[in-house]
Amino acid sequence: MYAALPLVVVSIGEAPPQALSLQEAPRLLEGVSAHLSIPVFDWDVMLQAVISSNVSHVGYRPESKQLVVIFKGGGMYIYDGVAEGVFKSILGAESIGKALRAQVINVGYRTTKVA
Repeated sequence: MYAALPLVVVSIGEAPPQALSLQEAPRLLEGVSAHLSIPVFDWDVMLQAVISSNVSHVGYRPESKQLVVIFKGGGMYIYDGVAEGVFKSILGAESIGKALRAQVINVGYRTTKVA
């Protein structure tokens, strides 16, 4: 876990980017897709809002094979080594939460809790 992660930069559509704490970001992002940057790690990802009872947003970084998930109940996680096909399968699933659990969480990918 990244203990002292300061800020993320969130861009939604044409609006100017906003600097937020990771704890504030999920609340602002609710229901919209956005670009998320974590400047201290020189890291960014496009997050897609999803319809799910447990998952708020998912994103994928193909260059590093990282799946990013923000849960509605709180928490942002990065799963390392996830193939792009798995990401696409999750997005296309009838239940995103069930697909995420079956194809990623229960598989045992290296997981980092960011917030």
